[in-house]
Amino acid sequence: MLKSDFLKEGVRILGRSLSQLGTYIRSIFLVRRLEAQALFQRMFSSPRAISLTLIGTISVIGGLVVWIKLFVPQLATNLPILSPIPDYIISLLWCSGLAIFLFMLPMSSRKIILALWGVRCVVALGPMLLYEAYYELHDAIRYFSAANAPSYTWSWFQLGSGSWNLERLVWLQLQVLGPSYHAVKVTFAFLGLLGTYFFYRAASEYLKRDARIILIALGLVPSIVFWSSTLGKDPVMFLALGLYAYGAAIRYRRRQKRGWLWAGLGIAMAAYIRVWMAMIMVAAMIVLVLSTMRRWTLRAAVIVAAGILIVVFGGRTMERVGLESFDALLPKLTEVVQGLSQGGSAQVLEREFRTWWDVIAFVPRGAFSALFKPLPWEAHNLYMFAAGIESLALLVWVIFSLLRLRVARLRNPFVLWGLVYLAAWTFVYSFLSYGNLGAGFRFRLQAMPFLLGLSLELGWRNDPVQSEASLDRVCLEPNVESSSEDV
Repeated sequence: MLKSDFLKEGVRILGRSLSQLGTYIRSIFLVRRLEAQALFQRMFSSPRAISLTLIGTISVIGGLVVWIKLFVPQLATNLPILSPIPDYIISLLWCSGLAIFLFMLPMSSRKIILALWGVRCVVALGPMLLYEAYYELHDAIRYFSAANAPSYTWSWFQLGSGSWNLERLVWLQLQVLGPSYHAVKVTFAFLGLLGTYFFYRAASEYLKRDARIILIALGLVPSIVFWSSTLGKDPVMFLALGLYAYGAAIRYRRRQKRGWLWAGLGIAMAAYIRVWMAMIMVAAMIVLVLSTMRRWTLRAAVIVAAGILIVVFGGRTMERVGLESFDALLPKLTEVVQGLSQGGSAQVLEREFRTWWDVIAFVPRGAFSALFKPLPWEAHNLYMFAAGIESLALLVWVIFSLLRLRVARLRNPFVLWGLVYLAAWTFVYSFLSYGNLGAGFRFRLQAMPFLLGLSLELGWRNDPVQSEASLDRVCLEPNVESSSEDV
């Protein structure tokens, strides 16, 4: 009897929840339908509006027809595509479908996000084709070709096997939309947009206001838009870091357990793509653990758990790079830097790492390469020159931010968390980015939101510094709302 009553109560609760969900979805559809009707009414409200709408529609359709007919087949010669025009049309339809999906979502700054999605679609299906025609994209082609092979058999994801896992993600996409290379690229661009959105949400949580300027800035920085819209690991890593930052901001501001869930999801995603990045992310989170937990037992437990994760991720990293023992670390560092010194943007390592003093002497130069190169005078083609202009602008921005540095804000635990992440990332990628400036420019995507955010906070934020001191006391002392949240 008790079991029967329990089942009836569960069914009743489930039915009520589904009914409420259905009502909520119907209300959203009604609101969006009214918005769409209002938009169409404005588009056809007067003869002038009608003429502008028709001219704009005809111009867009005509431009697409010319672009698809004349240029798309010529620019797809390096890609594993049998029918470039149908492949491209599928990607256009997929862009439109995802735009409709974004339009239906009940989220803040929806219009800005839709505009940023339009920018990404234009970049992914426009200028990126020129890049794909000029460069041989070995990684992207390998992911797509492997997943599209008739003999391919899907198996589960593996920790630290980024290329393996990317092939599985692409295979899942192909089962839904068929073998369209450009449609897969659009999906990865959407993941990059989600990463931008979560960084925006993190900034809004931290600033306690709608940080739309951060959303627009991150959504329009050329390197962020470009590299987080490619078919590769970078969009997935960008999403993982966005989730990680959002979780850290929630934990810092609200002291809520769901902050750990969001951050943990980001760390888990990173561990399956670039496992050494997960190690960096866990190490930085220790700063928030020490600043947002009151009971020393919980602090100790989380630090021990973080230590275990770092050991696991570190061991997996050693397996991936073929490092058998720490005695072979210096030769392996030399091998990594020299192995990446390929292509027209290569930088040659002047001397091998024989002692740890050689490593210490190299790190500042490698760190500068990771953060601020290539520079315009190092360019050998138009793409590298554009990258150099952005790098120079970033360097000037950071210098001016340092000149305006407010040291008092360094006491802010959230700022310390960002600095620890950026410092650890810079140290690791001083070796990975030095050998090839082109690859280093792409890797910098993982540091750009942190570098821009920290420079804004430390150099340009106009709020009184005194508020940060009071904020530190809030971080170290329980308040009424969060006293029940210990973990």
